[in-house]
Amino acid sequence: MRQLDQLVKRMRSKTVAQVAPICKRTGLPFGTVMKIRGGFTANPRILTVVALEKHFPAQKRKASK
Repeated sequence: MRQLDQLVKRMRSKTVAQVAPICKRTGLPFGTVMKIRGGFTANPRILTVVALEKHFPAQKRKASK
């Protein structure tokens, strides 16, 4: 679930105007992306998360010393 939280956090960093191109590239409806971004959809379908994850690739963690 942490990965979904990180994905939502990255989505919230985008403005509403930046969401439309994300929808176009992922093929997801604007309403669906906005509901996930706003926290109204707490448990999105796996295919939705996969599409968004492809757009927002996981950030590599820095190695701790």
